[in-house]
Amino acid sequence: MDDRGSGSRARVLASYLVFPALMLGPPAAGWLAWSRGAPRLAILLGCLGGCLAVQLVLERVMPYRREWNARKRVGEDLTCMGLNAITQQLVDIVITSSIYLVAAALTDTIGSTLWPTSWPLLVQLGMAVLVADLGHYVAHRMLHGVPRLWAFHQMHHSPNSLDSLNFFRMHPLDIVLKSVTNVVPLILLGVPAGVLLMWMIASGISAGSLNHANIEMRTGWLDGVLSTPHLHRFHHSRRHAESRCNLGNITVIYDRLFGTYCRPPGRGVDEVGEPSGARPLAVELLQPLTRRWRG
Repeated sequence: MDDRGSGSRARVLASYLVFPALMLGPPAAGWLAWSRGAPRLAILLGCLGGCLAVQLVLERVMPYRREWNARKRVGEDLTCMGLNAITQQLVDIVITSSIYLVAAALTDTIGSTLWPTSWPLLVQLGMAVLVADLGHYVAHRMLHGVPRLWAFHQMHHSPNSLDSLNFFRMHPLDIVLKSVTNVVPLILLGVPAGVLLMWMIASGISAGSLNHANIEMRTGWLDGVLSTPHLHRFHHSRRHAESRCNLGNITVIYDRLFGTYCRPPGRGVDEVGEPSGARPLAVELLQPLTRRWRG
């Protein structure tokens, strides 16, 4: 059983405020720092560290399920965070830099970027979210629907609990696929660096880590538009049908369009992950590369 309804009025009020505050706060802080000339890496690390610190405190103060705070895999999840950072740097060096060259050549050919850089900032950010979320949706659906790709994505779904660090438990090849489908279209379209930075914060910090957080968050009507923690817990459900729904990253617009949206009325998630739970990290990283998963 979760802890809903057992807190004070202050806790109930906080449960309504946490999601919008942690969803909007990091991108706003990132933009403010960017406009004052702060380096991109410092902004990303600052937003990530600050957001995680707040979430880890709230998981203790107002947990969604108190038993999920056992944190048996902290070392492994932190290792995954490091692997994620290394993988992302390699993607930036090998793939993203090449796409920037293609985008520059495209701009020279047509005389301008395809992106409406003169439009209001929030409109541009909304457009970037819609473009990137479509790529994320396609990649995420493939990761669940193609057996060889599921072999890499499975480690993200194996734990029997969810918390802020679960987001980082992803196989490097899982990260590569999602990064390419998310970022490449934005770069080719000529999205400005500041808008791209805000999207990165919203995608990887505001949405990614927050949606796995073990915090009591009441999101109400936002469940119909955004990928909220309430919806994402169903994506980690042990029930097969539920685990194939709510594939969106920041929004659930494409889930609603393509029939993968689910929000069972009047209940939360019963059990998450695989019955056997998470296996040792080395096993989960290497198993997709073994003969078992080859043609």
